[in-house]
Amino acid sequence: MKGRWIWWWVSGLLLAAFYVFVAIDNQTNPAASPTDSGRDSILLVAVAVLLLVGLALAQRPHVAGIPMVILGALPAFAFYWTVLIPLLGIAVIGGVIFEAVDKLRRSSRT
Repeated sequence: MKGRWIWWWVSGLLLAAFYVFVAIDNQTNPAASPTDSGRDSILLVAVAVLLLVGLALAQRPHVAGIPMVILGALPAFAFYWTVLIPLLGIAVIGGVIFEAVDKLRRSSRT
């Protein structure tokens, strides 16, 4: 499995890039979110980092990255009006769960 390009990785990278883009937009366009004091932007960047670290760890044999990816993809549902972002979140969560199940099946065969 190591070195294999996984389809949900692309969705996870796009989702993390979206989080960072929204965080930058919140800081550069204060009229768009007048109540934001920077907390939302910091939280979005932290979630993006959590998602990226989880994607990196999910490729390894241990399962530490799987909950990190799921937690990192959950905030995508807060952007429900965009439709595409929650679909990316569903793709990432579904992909990491199916990959974990596949890992468990392969490890039980050996």
